[in-house]
Amino acid sequence: PNLTQMDDVDRSQFGLIPVHLREWLGYVWVCLADEPPSFEDTVTGAVAGRLGDGDIIEGWKIDQLEVGRRITYDVKANWKLIIENFMECYHCATIHPELTEVLPEFADGYAAQYFVGHGAEFGENVSGFTIDGTAGVEAIPSIAPEHDRRYYAITVNPQVFINLVPDHVIFHRMYPVAADRTIVDCDWLYLPEVVASGKDLSHS
Repeated sequence: PNLTQMDDVDRSQFGLIPVHLREWLGYVWVCLADEPPSFEDTVTGAVAGRLGDGDIIEGWKIDQLEVGRRITYDVKANWKLIIENFMECYHCATIHPELTEVLPEFADGYAAQYFVGHGAEFGENVSGFTIDGTAGVEAIPSIAPEHDRRYYAITVNPQVFINLVPDHVIFHRMYPVAADRTIVDCDWLYLPEVVASGKDLSHS
């Protein structure tokens, strides 16, 4: 008998549930709501509101980058606390000394998202967005010169963070699994040739 054919199953009752889906920046964006909010207002609008112009992010050509490293964090916190932590920097000077060495203005408590269109500038003796400020990998050639040596952070509510630096992009997705627990997938994206080279990317 043909075990793959089940004529007695009503597919309209047992089929997959359709969801609203959009592909952007090389990622698939899904909304489970029956009537999804405007993608332009809530997603691309968040990027435009942060950078001052939604087209600026196209300079990183994120859909052409590749995952060089992925880490999954099991965070014992509510997802809203993670968002708030990402959007403020009052804690940076005491908790993240390596970060404030690379981005000195963070030591003053200003988060990168405080000013529309502003990217936090690397410190005077900093060569790259790395653990110790040394040079990173090959820069993404398509970004505009005014974005060199700068860090941009974007929150796309409710669960995506995007970090833009000259040589890579960091893309976070948060999945709330309990009131006090959130799974966070974090991708470091680089030029394909950087990933293919096998370089050690843990410095980023």
